[in-house]
Amino acid sequence: MNQITYKVLKWARRNPIDAGLLAIGALSLLASLPAMGRSWQNLETQRMAIQRAAVAEQRISDGAVPVVLQGSYVSLQENRPVLDPTTQQPIPSGMFVRDYNGNTCVMAQSDPASPPVCTDLAWTGNSDLINQGLKK
Repeated sequence: MNQITYKVLKWARRNPIDAGLLAIGALSLLASLPAMGRSWQNLETQRMAIQRAAVAEQRISDGAVPVVLQGSYVSLQENRPVLDPTTQQPIPSGMFVRDYNGNTCVMAQSDPASPPVCTDLAWTGNSDLINQGLKK
């Protein structure tokens, strides 16, 4: 037994209540480590959501095209084509589109044989910005 271990055991025998409280505190700390990890993940998720909201707001401010079909708003879906309501043709690659829910995406085409699809979906809950340009 080394000198440090001997001194710790000697202290614990002389101070059993303090040693017990210290042990309980150490166990509580160990038990809370998974919760701390989840909290860190939640913070990371919130940080990403804030960044994605800023992207969506910038796209709307820059004039992302609202998608409307026969007077009804359409919801964007990741990796799905978006058709122009007038021509029924896919919206071209590189266009920014948005829906009435605050979703925005970039139309991109990875396969020349397939139509462009909605990629890089970003959402904002800023209702004033979402409604901008939708009421006509």
